[in-house]
Amino acid sequence: MTKHFKNTDAYKDYVIKQIVEKRINCTEGLLLHGYSSDREATLLREKYCG
Repeated sequence: MTKHFKNTDAYKDYVIKQIVEKRINCTEGLLLHGYSSDREATLLREKYCG
């Protein structure tokens, strides 16, 4: 997988879909998704993992 692809919205949407469908756990999914700050990670966790 290229670094360029990992930065696309399509990739991030795919990872979120996998988290929501419980195909991957939240922690692994958020690490794959990537985030730029602890605040962003917290918001993503609240939105998709809670």
